[in-house]
Amino acid sequence: LITAVGAGQWTSYGDIAQVVGLPALAIGQHISSCGNCPDGAYRVMAQAGVPSDGFHWTDADDVRDLRDVLADEGLIFDAAGRAGGEQHLGPSALTARVKSTSRGQDRTDT
Repeated sequence: LITAVGAGQWTSYGDIAQVVGLPALAIGQHISSCGNCPDGAYRVMAQAGVPSDGFHWTDADDVRDLRDVLADEGLIFDAAGRAGGEQHLGPSALTARVKSTSRGQDRTDT
């Protein structure tokens, strides 16, 4: 599912949770501790379109600011620091995108 979220887009832990049938907290914990999650896992944010308070890069030496990285990819944040709703991929958009790219193969990576 993470690979379905392209540059300039975002989704939430809750959106992925709805698709896979797990609690959002479990998704967040998995992503934050996963050294093997696909590139782009940083595009998964809290439901309000803000980076999780506990966000950290998997490389402890990586000091990039997440908002700067996302903005460089084209994600637009409002004055309150929330990512734009028009760039949000909700559960149905994620499901549709995975189905269109998997061509019938079972895709369960989160």
